Amino acid sequence: METRTIETTAYELEHTSVPTGIRWGAVVAGFAVGVGIHLLLTLIGVAGGFAAFGAGARPDGNSISIAAAVWNTVSMLIAAFVGGYVAARSSSLRRSTDGVLHGIVAWGATVLFFAIVTGSVTGNAVTGLFNTASSVAATPGNESAVAELFSSIERGDRTTATSVLRDRLGMTEDQAAAAVDRAMAMRSGRPETPAEANRVEDAAQAASIASTWLSAAMLLSLLAGAAGGMVGARGARRRAMPGRYGEQRAVQTRTTVHHVPTPG
Repeated sequence: METRTIETTAYELEHTSVPTGIRWGAVVAGFAVGVGIHLLLTLIGVAGGFAAFGAGARPDGNSISIAAAVWNTVSMLIAAFVGGYVAARSSSLRRSTDGVLHGIVAWGATVLFFAIVTGSVTGNAVTGLFNTASSVAATPGNESAVAELFSSIERGDRTTATSVLRDRLGMTEDQAAAAVDRAMAMRSGRPETPAEANRVEDAAQAASIASTWLSAAMLLSLLAGAAGGMVGARGARRRAMPGRYGEQRAVQTRTTVHHVPTPG
């Protein structure tokens, strides 16, 4: 009787570790794409508005404001979704929670960027206005105009104060009227005439509507960024198959030698 040797090798699937955490390079990529798309869509909206005016359309101020707000909201949603998708897909993380996290972080970076830019522009405009007003007031011959302006505001004479700002200090009609309204409201704490009360009420109502609209648009863009991150994570998951989240690979575990007797 002779023996025959049979070698058997067993294999098993081994899961690699699942990476976690925020990939900041991916967040920067999503942030850059989101900002670029938002600026591109904004320029498209501005070009569309000029084209409408060139074609002879003359919408009123309310229609222009509504159209601009709607287009800005649409631009925010598209930019947030694409930025979240790019951030999640660039991270190479395959769980939906990681994709949502990267989409939200990219959205937050984009919102922070636009907040800083808007604050900087507003601050520069206010600083320039005060510098202009100071230089005008320091010009010889304008001291009497400034004194008359403050005296008119103290008396509650809106017409005289507006004319001083317009005719003697170089402001436009709208700028002078707005400046006088704010100054008189700050001085007395309340409007002096029914017309001023109506203007203040309209301004407060417009500010409330704009704030509500902006809050809703930001919330929707946050959801869009999270949705884009989820879609990006799913795309990365499909690319990494056959494993569900981590890679799978076959590893050799043991080799066994069997001596099998054969008849004869």
